[in-house]
Parts: sequence; C-alpha cells; structure tokens
Amino acid sequence: MILPAVRERLEALLRHAAMEGALAALRSGANHISITGLHDVAKALVAAYLAHALRRPAFFVTDSNCRAEALAETLRFFSGVFPGATGGIATSCL
Repeated sequence: MILPAVRERLEALLRHAAMEGALAALRSGANHISITGLHDVAKALVAAYLAHALRRPAFFVTDSNCRAEALAETLRFFSGVFPGATGGIATSCL
C-alpha cells in the first residue's frame, strides 16, 4: 500500500513534460523512446507507469543478472502502485 501523499508526488512526477512526450510518442507508434539521466529506481517507475498507461508489456535489458534481479524487485513494487495493474515481472538469462 502506498500513502496518498506519496502517490500524489509520484503522479506529479509522471506528468512531467518529458514523460508526457514519451507516452505520446509511444501512443503514436514509436518503437522505442530514450529517457536519460534516470537512476534505476526512476527507470523502474517509468517502465511500470508506461506499461500501465499503454496496457502493454515493457522490457528491460541489463548488463548482469544481479542488476536484473534488483530491478525486478523495484518493478514489482511500482507495478502495484498503479490501479488495475496486471501482469507480472520475470527475469531471464541469455
């Protein structure tokens, strides 16, 4: 469960112009977007939000299994923040 004040802050962050632009680009058919300068926690928040807003899966590619597992935990948390979130988080090694 997330506190209403925290949810309000997260939603304000997600209404940032860069986020709105990224979401608009994906909705209009862009295959990928690039948002730079984010810490891993922020990346997980953005991925969970975009997957929820677009109602489609998102994929992370990482440089190690350890980092993938850490991101998966953070993604699981943020996936539960958005109402009606569905699906799951999985990791895979290549």
